Amino acid sequence: MNRCLNAFLFLIVGACATKEPARPIGPLPDDASHEGPAAQPTWEVPPLDLPSLTTGRVKRTPGNVTVIMFFATWHDPSKKAFPKLQELVNKYSSRGLELFAISVDEEPTGVAEFAKMYGARFPIAWDDGMRIAKEWRPRMMPTLFVIDRKGKNQGHRGGWHDGEEKDLENQLLPLLAP
Repeated sequence: MNRCLNAFLFLIVGACATKEPARPIGPLPDDASHEGPAAQPTWEVPPLDLPSLTTGRVKRTPGNVTVIMFFATWHDPSKKAFPKLQELVNKYSSRGLELFAISVDEEPTGVAEFAKMYGARFPIAWDDGMRIAKEWRPRMMPTLFVIDRKGKNQGHRGGWHDGEEKDLENQLLPLLAP
């Protein structure tokens, strides 16, 4: 049954991410069918403190601007996003940008290798049992949440397309201003 559910989710997520352009940055609409942080326009982010499969910990630093990305290693748009996100981290980490990626794969096997293959040097965690994803409710893969310096959600991004990093950069710049 679990394999059937995963196959169904793979088809749905793949179809959404490849045919639908990325959603504009902004809060998700208030939607009773999607409870949880993603449905609340400016919710305070619950604390995250997870062991990383790559480097450091997945733990938000107070006062930083944080991008939290939910992804799956089998998903092509996630593969495209990693090198572009690393470029943004390289460019803006000195201004307080941090990025964490959380894998929703069934097993942690291969997640660290995936990160290395696609150039990610930011902390990556595995969401055992999808307990974090159940709380945050990403609607597609990848989904990025943008968190301001005060720890408030400033929007989300679902999917990834060519040029997405520029749109994300434009969202981040005002948040990174001194």
